[in-house]
Amino acid sequence: MKNSIVTPVIATLGRNSLKNAIISAQREFENVIVVADGVDLDFNNLPDENVSYFKVGRKNPNDKYGGAAWNLGAYVATTPYINHLGDDDEFDIGAGEFMQNKINENPDVDIWITGLRYNNGTYACMTPGLFPGNVAAP
Repeated sequence: MKNSIVTPVIATLGRNSLKNAIISAQREFENVIVVADGVDLDFNNLPDENVSYFKVGRKNPNDKYGGAAWNLGAYVATTPYINHLGDDDEFDIGAGEFMQNKINENPDVDIWITGLRYNNGTYACMTPGLFPGNVAAP
């Protein structure tokens, strides 16, 4: 079951890992948005099915990594929810269905904070999963 209420937005600095991030997002979601953060991408090696590519043309010197790119991705997304994915991250198998189920179970929550598992086995947010959050949450 692909998720139709969440669009993943991948901000990229052009890392080699971008292709794997896109493939994992395509597996879990119907559409993917990629925003290049002031870099040109080599489209010869990137998937194009169900992916929309955009570029932030000039980085603001006061911008922290991805700020303008995340905002552009949020602006062009057409689903009620977006998910920010780094160009060096990947979704676990089943992440899209898990997100959709959590959102459907709790429709009054508009911001979720994802639990992250790093490749060394540690977690952010202490345990894996999705947690209700707010705009003040990191």
